[in-house]
Amino acid sequence: MAKTLKPGEKPTATLSPWTLQGSQLIALDTETTGLDPAIHEIFQIAIVPLDYNFLPREDVSPFVMSMRIESPETVDYAAMKKIGVSREKLQLHTSMGIDQMTGVDIMLEWIETLKLPPMRRMCPIAQNWPHDRQFLLAWLGKELFDTLFHPQYRDLIPAAQLINDLNYTVGSNVPFREANLSALCRHFEIERAVKHDALNDAVATAEIYRRMLSKYCGGFNKFN
Repeated sequence: MAKTLKPGEKPTATLSPWTLQGSQLIALDTETTGLDPAIHEIFQIAIVPLDYNFLPREDVSPFVMSMRIESPETVDYAAMKKIGVSREKLQLHTSMGIDQMTGVDIMLEWIETLKLPPMRRMCPIAQNWPHDRQFLLAWLGKELFDTLFHPQYRDLIPAAQLINDLNYTVGSNVPFREANLSALCRHFEIERAVKHDALNDAVATAEIYRRMLSKYCGGFNKFN
């Protein structure tokens, strides 16, 4: 169970940062059929539970699910090609995968394995959370979304912008010229086995955030 890490308390592998008050920090990534949640859909999702040190929890398996594209006529192949998602990958998901409604039930069953305290939720770290959030809202509905996800999210894009601003104000060179996932992986020398794969991208997102904290914010000195 993800307990609360209070100020001054010795951390263990399953304690979450005390600021979350028992909610579970996660890294999340979705793969979608386009950029408009009104007509496009999620076809792959990954959720990686993290421990107090922003590392994947060893006692809980990540959630990874591929879903069938139920409206293949709406797939925006041009937009997806521009960001690196191949036509072949999208076409594969039009004929295989779990249906969207069953996918909700499967995810809820997995969330039970987190053994969250009452009224506690998942707190996401993402790369472009506003994009993921809108697609999750369209898939889950607002009531269920609000039940599952904590509003105090983390996002690599504003995190990179904040670090740039902090460096700028003291006259240092800004470290990030771009804040897309590929650019951030290059900056921190993180290799992804497969690009635009939800699990690989979620794991990379968590590691980038961890390294941002460690390198630019002086984090983890008392834990490592």
